[in-house]
Amino acid sequence: MLQLHTALAQRKDEYRAPDLPYFRALRTQILLRLREAEKVILICGYGSGEGKTTVARHLGLSLVEAAKSVLLVDANVSAPGLHDCFAVNGKVGLQQLLSGETTVGAAITEVAPALYVLPAGANAADAEKLMGGPLLANIFHGFRKQFDYILVDTPAAKTSSVPELIGRCCDGALIVAGAGQVAAADVRAVRDRLQSTGTRVWGAVLNGASDESFGSGLSATVRTGETPVEPRSLVARSGT
Repeated sequence: MLQLHTALAQRKDEYRAPDLPYFRALRTQILLRLREAEKVILICGYGSGEGKTTVARHLGLSLVEAAKSVLLVDANVSAPGLHDCFAVNGKVGLQQLLSGETTVGAAITEVAPALYVLPAGANAADAEKLMGGPLLANIFHGFRKQFDYILVDTPAAKTSSVPELIGRCCDGALIVAGAGQVAAADVRAVRDRLQSTGTRVWGAVLNGASDESFGSGLSATVRTGETPVEPRSLVARSGT
């Protein structure tokens, strides 16, 4: 068992899974789609500010609620946010692991029982080159042995190739689409880019839609005001 940092022990109750039925529904849909031994989930999206970090955080909390150990990996090297969500040191993380400057045990922090965070770390000039190197696969191989599930938050696909680079180490991907922020064609473009590298895309999460506009909270398509994303796929609404 790795020796990991433990942070905010006195505040663990703050990180209980939110009472949000759509994240539990999303959790169920993902677990139904995972094949045996699959556990690494890519969270991506076309643009910035669409809620990728929010979805990664709350989905992680929902999985912990189901008695699973979860590692949240912040690979959003251009705009990292998971370290702020859990008030951990963001200067040492994934980029330092890939450059050999630190160890897994030093970079990962336990923020609540069974919930762990690996920040993006201080921004390296060659971040995308590091993500494309052979060490990434080795690191994720080790994560698979240590945790039940690994959720990977990534930069906006509009301006970064990191989602495709990381996607090669993941078992499946969710595309987060901000309600009213992204065109269906752009979501399809992200899907196509991921699939071109062999990444399975399970569907999309519509973030920021109201209950009135989204109905039951689960749908088979992404609702953006344009032609829905095809093929039919799981969608869960996030309210924040």
